[in-house]
This record gives sequence, structure tokens and C-alpha cells, in this order.
Amino acid sequence: VVFDPGAKVICERAFADCPKLKNVILSEGLQAISAGAFSNCKSLLLITIPDTVIGISKGAFEDCVQLAQLQLSSGLKQIGEKAFESCAALQDLMIPDTVEQIGNGAFRDCKNLQTVKISANVSVVPDALFARCMALEALSIPGKVETIGARAFQWCSNLTEVHLPD
Repeated sequence: VVFDPGAKVICERAFADCPKLKNVILSEGLQAISAGAFSNCKSLLLITIPDTVIGISKGAFEDCVQLAQLQLSSGLKQIGEKAFESCAALQDLMIPDTVEQIGNGAFRDCKNLQTVKISANVSVVPDALFARCMALEALSIPGKVETIGARAFQWCSNLTEVHLPD
């Protein structure tokens, strides 16, 4: 799927449950990806979020189990609850420093997630953010974080190293 540069919003569940959708090219100018927009697209492999996107809503990519490559935009400010929950093939994650808010369980059950860089501008690591990310081994909590939510790292069975701010 290739989007026209004039598209500003992908509406709620617009491409949900499209089992054969593999690649999505989002054009600059897109500003928001609504709730469940690509949820349950079991064959989705790659998505690059353009720099103009400022918000990814609840469950936008939930259960995209083959999603292995995710490039988040440098203009992104908000990642919704369960936005990437159960993206089992995802291994590396860099949340850009422009992100200020992340919803509960945004990356829960990403079983193969090994490396994570959390935005330096979040003040809350929300509930269940990385719960059941069983391959996660190490991470650093940014200095602005004031609260780590309930079950944020529950069942991260390979987590051996956590760096907390001074």
C-alpha cells in the first residue's frame, strides 16, 4: 500500500484484519494513525513512520506478529496504549526523543524485543510497557522518568541489567 502525499490521517481500523498486507509506505504529510488502523495485519513486515506523524493511537499496529522493522518518526510525540502490542517479530526499538507520552502496554508481548532505547523526554514508564518482552536483556531508564508503572517489565525473563538515573 502506498499513500498519497495529501493523506493526513489514517482512520480507525482502516486496514485492520488484512492478513496478506506486507508492506506499507506512508507519505510525508501524514499526521496521525488512528486506533487499530493496521491491527491484526498478520503479514505486515515493514513500516516506516514519516517525520510528519505526531501521534499513533491505541492498538494501531496491535497483533502485527510479523512486523520486524519499525522506524518511528522523529516528529512523533505520542504512542497510544497497546499501539504495538504483540508485535512478536520486533527485535530492536528506538523511541525518538520527541516522544513525551507512551500509553500502557504499548510494546507488551513483543516476545523477541532485545534492545530498547526509551525517549529521553518521557517522565512516566507506563503500566505493562514491556511486559512479556521475554528476550529483553538490558535497558536504561531516562533521567526525566519520575514513575515506573505497575508491571512495566513483568515477565521479562531475560532482563539482567537496568540502568536507573542518578
